[in-house]
Amino acid sequence: MVGLKLYKSFVRSKAEYANTTFANMPEGYNKQLCTILNDSLRRCLGVPPNTPTYARYAIACELPPQKRAIWLTSREMSKQWFINSSLKREVEESYARKSSYGYTYNKFKSYFDRLNTNVLFSRHEKLSLVSSRLKGSKANFSSEQLKALYYGEKSSLEGKGFHLYSTDTSVSEGVVGCAVHDTRQGISFLYKLEETYASTFGELVAVKQCIVIAKRVKDKKICIFTDSLQAVKALKCDRTNNYVVADIHNEIGRSVLEEVRIIWVPAHVGIGFNEKADFAAKAAVTQCLTLKVDLTPSEMLNRVSNCLWVEWRNEVKILSNRWDESMVNSIMNREKRPWFRDKNWDYDAYDTKLLNRLIVGKTYGKEYLSKFKPEVSNWCHSCSAIETAEHLIFECTKYGTIRNEFIIFNKFKELKEISVTKSLFYYKEVVKFVIKNQNFPAASAAGSTKSKNKDPNRGFKTAEDGRLIISDKALRSAGGDDNSSSSESGYDDDEAIEAKRAPKRGMEVYHSDALIIALFNTETKEEELPATSRKRKATDAISMRSGKTSASKYVAGGKGIHRPLGASAASAYAGSEYTTKKPKGIMKKKGKLDPFAYIPLSRNTLNKRKRAKHADAFKNIVNGARKGALGGVKQRVAKPNKQ
Repeated sequence: MVGLKLYKSFVRSKAEYANTTFANMPEGYNKQLCTILNDSLRRCLGVPPNTPTYARYAIACELPPQKRAIWLTSREMSKQWFINSSLKREVEESYARKSSYGYTYNKFKSYFDRLNTNVLFSRHEKLSLVSSRLKGSKANFSSEQLKALYYGEKSSLEGKGFHLYSTDTSVSEGVVGCAVHDTRQGISFLYKLEETYASTFGELVAVKQCIVIAKRVKDKKICIFTDSLQAVKALKCDRTNNYVVADIHNEIGRSVLEEVRIIWVPAHVGIGFNEKADFAAKAAVTQCLTLKVDLTPSEMLNRVSNCLWVEWRNEVKILSNRWDESMVNSIMNREKRPWFRDKNWDYDAYDTKLLNRLIVGKTYGKEYLSKFKPEVSNWCHSCSAIETAEHLIFECTKYGTIRNEFIIFNKFKELKEISVTKSLFYYKEVVKFVIKNQNFPAASAAGSTKSKNKDPNRGFKTAEDGRLIISDKALRSAGGDDNSSSSESGYDDDEAIEAKRAPKRGMEVYHSDALIIALFNTETKEEELPATSRKRKATDAISMRSGKTSASKYVAGGKGIHRPLGASAASAYAGSEYTTKKPKGIMKKKGKLDPFAYIPLSRNTLNKRKRAKHADAFKNIVNGARKGALGGVKQRVAKPNKQ
């Protein structure tokens, strides 16, 4: 899912940068950061705001920020253990000190004490590593061709005096079995690792034991066949943090071996000496000697991660009243991958969000809207029951006919039962059930975008040469005051096409939200609609959908860009109706007040913050009146003097 990738790439990565440096910051700062992460993840998953925090991280198969911080500190410490021995010594001696390193070391002390940092080695000049003898993938070759190739290689090496060995590893029920098969003697050496390790680590341990066996029998030339390509690539690296790789190179350097070859051989294709090693490795799981080994950084971090995940699963079981143990285990799977990351899930993001909401049990239905909208009832109009997701999908009588067409309703009675199956087929059936009901206003928009037949002309008429035909009458009739026939302009046809088209997705109610409101509130009244829907319904639907605008009702007035211009500017100020064109000044008009300066009474004048502004305005009015009065006195005095 693209949203989850964006969260990990642009939100989580930025929030976790230098995480160990602000571990001891004030608690409020870390809470604000967690709030940002929680809200961002919620938006990426498409679940409502009332979704609990634990459900958001559980359905995304993510550790919460607090546990992620512990894992990141462990990773940082595993790096510092190799390059900063003084820091390692200081943390080991005073781990009780209040710090992120001290807390993490104290929590996983048994793992950090087993971390082996001796990774210095020198490569043996006679060591040769062969990744593959094949030119391409082994799938391009038949088993007979592969047998002929590697049996020929085996005969050639035996002719040159090489002692041949083959190694293999088997992982079963938390135990790793390793085997070394001696092709000359026809015997196998079995070893066992009591804990869970990666198969590559087990293969490297088997190669190391093979070198020890060759040193014991004082071989001069040996060739080791292994079916782990990653192990061969790890041995090719010049630098490593895997102590087993370093031990292999150092064991070869301290031995009397003159030439060592390690060759990759494809597994499970019928090559005899490799199959014998594989059989011995499976037997080693139950009966053999147990080896005590240290941990590499990757193995240590895997154990830390597993411990944190076990803690997180137990916390979710306690916090969740709706999920039982089977539900938690199905959602928070061992692969640590959310269900929508399956490559076989080919539905769009909006259907994924719909299922996420149904799984967590939080939707935009009446049950949710009634909590903060008192005018919205949470009762189903058809069944007189609380309108929840479970009720509408499995019980409501309105959808009984459509429900008979889907097999999921014969097998399941709750959404939880469908979620536990982890079957994409059943998930898709739920989506199809929602889309199937033609009475839903958003049902046509709810389907996958792959199945939609889009109109190439976007609902407009086209001429024979491909030009769009847009009628002027249709544009003028958008305001509803044109009495001309709409059928002549083609307006009815355009509006019919627009009516079938799905509504635009806005910021408040987008595609999947509209679907769930349609599913969970099909008989919604106008007063129960969100504010954005009421606004859109109150405005002219024609202009909103088709983009056709009616005459503007805006009247200029104010300051700046809102100031009146042109002829309206002269009549914009108060008292302009008393002015005369020819004689300069003002004059009385019948039926109106005398042309004096009046101070309007408004509650804004009582605002203490704007007291100085209103005082200045009053002074300006008084000064203007005073100047006008003085001007009139001067004119009256001047007239007798002229006479």
